[in-house]
Amino acid sequence: MPPRQTGTVILGNTTGSRVRKARLAKRMTIADLVRASGLSEVTILGIEHNKVNPLLSTLKTLGAVLEVPFYKLAAFDLLPKKTLPEQIKRARLMRGMTLSEYAKFLGVNVRTLRAWESGERMPKYKLDRLNFEFAWPARKNMTTTTTALVSATAFPRQTETPHSCG
Repeated sequence: MPPRQTGTVILGNTTGSRVRKARLAKRMTIADLVRASGLSEVTILGIEHNKVNPLLSTLKTLGAVLEVPFYKLAAFDLLPKKTLPEQIKRARLMRGMTLSEYAKFLGVNVRTLRAWESGERMPKYKLDRLNFEFAWPARKNMTTTTTALVSATAFPRQTETPHSCG
């Protein structure tokens, strides 16, 4: 049996199980959560039973009421981050941004961001707002794997000055 962690909510593998466990940890009924969140009972039950894929705005509302970060409710913190497309998508979701919001934040169009997240295309410049540093291979070695270093939190540091691209 895994060790018990005091003061934390042990979360499951699905958004629904995480929302339910967080609600129960706060000793809230469905009716309590409906009143506190302003969401409908149908929506909350749908999420808890994994019948509804909640919007980011819904996750943020539930996270605020349940006092659990929205990205933990949706398990965004557990998303893979081995490849650059996975890192870009994870960074967007951890910030709680839609494709259009994140594209605007990065200064690119939605189609470009979607292509980056799918791996269809890769950025050709350093994305300081992602807090990624890209080590691009030399022109003659373009087939080698591109490496990306990600900060521990995957969030930009506000005090850091942007580095020039080289």
